[in-house]
Amino acid sequence: MKAAGVHLVLHTDAGVRLTPFAEFARGLEVAVAAIDLTPREAIQMVTRLPAEGLGLADLGTVESGKRADLVAVDGDPAASVADLARVRHVWRDGRPLVRDGLFSGPDHDAY
Repeated sequence: MKAAGVHLVLHTDAGVRLTPFAEFARGLEVAVAAIDLTPREAIQMVTRLPAEGLGLADLGTVESGKRADLVAVDGDPAASVADLARVRHVWRDGRPLVRDGLFSGPDHDAY
């Protein structure tokens, strides 16, 4: 499918809010190895490509005029998706949700 140019997406049936960062990163590691993806291709499988597939043009990439949730990690996920397991900060809708690896938002139990 990859060789044919099919856009692949990766997700979890548990929903992102119920998937620990380390398990999510492990899923991307498996995809990199099993499908022969680059780390950048794997990251696009969980960001840009699903947004495009769902017709959500204002999501999926960090660009001026788009809505974005941001994740800061220790390391370089573009070099190794395993670094996505080391989440330091998350901002959702412009508000901090994770600080120093711990949920910190006022309604963090909802996530």
